[in-house]
Amino acid sequence: LPQLPIEIWERTIDHLWNSPPTLLSCSLVCKSWCYRSRFHLVKRLVLHTRKAVRQCAHMVKEHPILKPRVMTSIFETHPSHIECRPVAQLGTFATMFAGRLPHVKVMAIWHVEWQSGEMHEGIFLHLSAFTSVVRLQLADVKFPNLLVFGRIIYALPNLEEFSYNQLSFTNETFD
Repeated sequence: LPQLPIEIWERTIDHLWNSPPTLLSCSLVCKSWCYRSRFHLVKRLVLHTRKAVRQCAHMVKEHPILKPRVMTSIFETHPSHIECRPVAQLGTFATMFAGRLPHVKVMAIWHVEWQSGEMHEGIFLHLSAFTSVVRLQLADVKFPNLLVFGRIIYALPNLEEFSYNQLSFTNETFD
C-alpha cells in the first residue's frame, strides 16, 4: 500500500474531533497522529481522577501551545462506577490551573458527591481565577449543604449561563 501524506491523516483526525475514545486510540499510533489527536483531545478535558488532572498538567506544561485549546473541563465519576464518587479532582484542577487556562468557557460537574473534607480550603478562591468560565453545568451532584452550592456559583465571576439537573443536599440548611 502506498503511504498517504500526513496532511490526509490530519484531515481525517480533524473529522474525529467529537470522539475522544477514537482520538485517544489515534494518539497511540504514531507521533504525527499523537500531536493532531492531542490538539482535539485537550479542547474538552474529561477528568475522572486526580491522577488524570496531574497528567493533564504535565501535558500542558510540556506543550504550552495546547493551553488556549482547552475550552471545556468536565469533572465526573468514571462511567464504570454506578454510584456517585467524591469530586476531589475538581480541587486538584482548581489549585493546579487557577489563572493558567485562559480560554475555558464551560465547567461541568456530573455524577459526583461534593465532600467538604475532600476539598482544599481555598477551592472557591482558586475557582474565582477562572474568569473565562461563562457556563456551569451541574448534573446529578450531591452537595453537603446549600452554602457550598451557592459558593460554587458565586466563585465564578463571569458566569452567564447555569444549568442543573438532579441536585441533592445532605443538609438543606445554610450551615
